[in-house]
Order: sequence, then C-alpha cells, then structure tokens
Amino acid sequence: MSAPKTELEFKELARKCELGIATDAELKKFDEYYQFMLNRHQEWDNNLMGEEEAVKKNIFDKLKNDIKNYEKPKRILRIYKYAATIAILFSIGLIYKYEFSKNENEDIAEVQSAEKKSNHNKAYLTLANGTKISLTDASNGHILQEAGLSVSKTKDGQVVYRITDLSANAEHPTTNTISTPAGGKYMVVLPDNSKIWLNTASSITFPTAFAKSERNVMVTGEVYLEVSKDPSRPFKVKTGKAEISVLGTHFNIMGYDDEPNTKITLIEGSVRVNLGESSQVIEPGQQALFNSNSNKIEVKNVDIDDVTGWKDGYFQFDNTPIDQVMREIKRWYDIDVVYIGRKPNISITAMISREKKISKILDLIKQSGGLDFEINDKQIIVKKIKGGKLMEK
Repeated sequence: MSAPKTELEFKELARKCELGIATDAELKKFDEYYQFMLNRHQEWDNNLMGEEEAVKKNIFDKLKNDIKNYEKPKRILRIYKYAATIAILFSIGLIYKYEFSKNENEDIAEVQSAEKKSNHNKAYLTLANGTKISLTDASNGHILQEAGLSVSKTKDGQVVYRITDLSANAEHPTTNTISTPAGGKYMVVLPDNSKIWLNTASSITFPTAFAKSERNVMVTGEVYLEVSKDPSRPFKVKTGKAEISVLGTHFNIMGYDDEPNTKITLIEGSVRVNLGESSQVIEPGQQALFNSNSNKIEVKNVDIDDVTGWKDGYFQFDNTPIDQVMREIKRWYDIDVVYIGRKPNISITAMISREKKISKILDLIKQSGGLDFEINDKQIIVKKIKGGKLMEK
C-alpha cells in the first residue's frame, strides 16, 4: 500500500480533493493514501481531534457547493469520503508527527517562506515586428491592443488573449511568441481559449488569429497544453521534427535540445504523433518518445504525476538517472553542471519543491548516497563517492 512521499504532497492532494479540482490521477493517488492513513488511525479520539460530528459537519458544509457541481455519482461518493478523511487528518497534528519527520516540517516552513519571496512567473512576449515585452515587469491589465485582439496580464501572472472583433482579427493576423528564461514558468490563454503552461527555458509561437480549418502552434522546451475542443479546427503542435494532432485534450511535451529524447505524454483525450513516415496514436497514461536520429516512435506507460510535477512546482524523480536530474536542475537554476570523472550510474527517487534553494536540493540528493557536490559561482561540480572516498577517475 502506498505511503505519501512527503507531507507537502499529501496536503496538496487533500486540498485539491476538498476543492473539487483534483484530476482522476490525483483522486486515485489520494485513494491509496486514504487507505494507508485509515489503516493506521482507525479510531476517533475526541481529546485529540475534537467532537467528531462537529468537525465533520464543518468540512461537509464547506463542500456542499462543490458537490453540486459533480455530475458523476461515483465522484459524489468520493467527495464525502474525502471530507471525512480530511476532517480526521487535518484535525490532529499528531498524525503528521507520526507519519513525517521533523525535518520535513521544517522544510515546509522554508518552502512557504520562499514562496512569499520568489516570483517565477517570468516570460517575454515577442511581437511580429520584433518588439520584446517583459511580462514579468508589465503591469496587470491590458498589455497591448491590436486589430480585433486584446492581450491582458492577470493579477496572478497569466497572459490572456481575447478576440474583441472576429472579422478584424481574421483580416490582420500576426504571430506572437511567449518564452520563459531559466528559472521561469508562465501560463497563457490563447485566442481559442486553449491553456498553455510553459516550463523553464521554453516557448510557444502562435498566430493571433487561427485559420478557419486548423490551429497551428510551435513549441520548444517543455509545455503542458489543455486544448479547447473545436472539431472543425484540429489543433496541431510542431515540436522539432514531430507534429502532434489533437481535437481537444490535455498533454505534455518535453523536447529540450539537451535531452536525448522528445517525449509526448497524454493526460486525457487522444493525440496522434506524426514523425516523418511514422505515426502513432497514444492513449491517456501513455508516452510517445523518439530521438533526433531516428523516425521510430516508442510508446510506454508512465506515471502522469512524474511527468507533470513541474507544473505544480515540483521536481518529480522516480528512479531517474542522475544526469537527467542534473539537467533539470541546470535549466531551473541557470547553472552549469560539471562531472569529475565518469558520470555516476546513480538514480534518484524524490519529490522536491522547486522553491527550495539549490543548496537544499543538492543536500537532499546527497542523502541518496554515492554523490557529493560543490558549488562554484555558476557551476555545480558533481563528485562520485565510494566507501567515503572521493573517486577522481
């Protein structure tokens, strides 16, 4: 039976379930944690938790409006189960004391403090004429007004494109690019209401007016897409030498130049990956991957949470090779990585907030054993350790 990796992960899942915004994958994972916790804390203690019915009623009252929005009976049943479970788990601090270490609680406080100070909503908008606008520095509200188009920045750091005059917009389409620097991420709402999340060092290029027969965009780096449904206009994404065709779906594309493979992971719906003469349709929970030297598409099943953790602010590693781990750290913190001797054949399993300082991230990785790190200015030196001694060769 699965145990939560961190208190942060469990709290975030519980919060999403309480608000009714959890995905199917998150609901499944919470089910596992629910059983795990229930097996350890089967009896209600009024001295520790308060009067049972009063606590649960408080949770139920908060959920009533959310429950009305659930159309599927199985989800209505689920949400009541979550209400009872959340009432139990959030009423006593002792559960977290038993299930998680003191160090983890200290890490949570550090992350919460860092979140107040950090602003990773960093991106640039490049117009068709080459003008570059810093979305980080732009004030909330209207950024620009073009023929039939309004572009605004919301208070929570999103860029929203809105068609104000369909005919005027169609007559004067232009091309925009939104890109993120190292350590930045951004969310964009396209003119067709599709939602796009950009990971660090990524970009999306798109027309301000989509064609009548199709919607074409181009992406680099890593991008999560929630495509609005429009059967009359398929949505096509160009990334490297591949093209992904969809109608309406949620999927993740990862295709950095320094990664050995491009990976397309489907969360829901259906997509077709076209690669030269090869073509492959993938299903939810599947990932299509290929490299620049081959037209062969490999398909495998993956844990969606491991793929999309970045979108929720986490490094998510599941038996991940250390060189891949360090590439993610390199991009997020904008720092070079150098290895002493051969690259270590070590894999990492961890879920770590991307709000942590780089020194804390490396300290956590060191706990896996076999590695040591040194930070010099804008460079991380990776050292392999064996038997307590540094391996120089």
